[in-house]
Amino acid sequence: MNGRRPDDTGRILGLARRAAATGESIVRPLAWTWDDPRAVTVQNQFLLGDDLLVASVVVKGAHSRSLLLLPPGRWRDDARVTHDGGGVITVDAPLDRLSRFVRQRQCAS
Repeated sequence: MNGRRPDDTGRILGLARRAAATGESIVRPLAWTWDDPRAVTVQNQFLLGDDLLVASVVVKGAHSRSLLLLPPGRWRDDARVTHDGGGVITVDAPLDRLSRFVRQRQCAS
């Protein structure tokens, strides 16, 4: 990432337009898009739209965190590591990097 934070301005503006048109929330609990009883209990991570997951580090001094649930699919973090969803993962969480994951969509051939 070369010390730069990702710019999600375009993504957020698109979500705002969609929210204005449909009434859908921009910030969503995991249970909004994932029909798994465990998703209802997650309190320290959320989705921005369907494809951006943010997982806050909530333990003082922590340098890694366990994501209670990473929804199904393939997700890439800000260190450009790809993770398979559908379960629990542990990731590094240094202070200079967000615990942020973007869903990888399949390109139509």
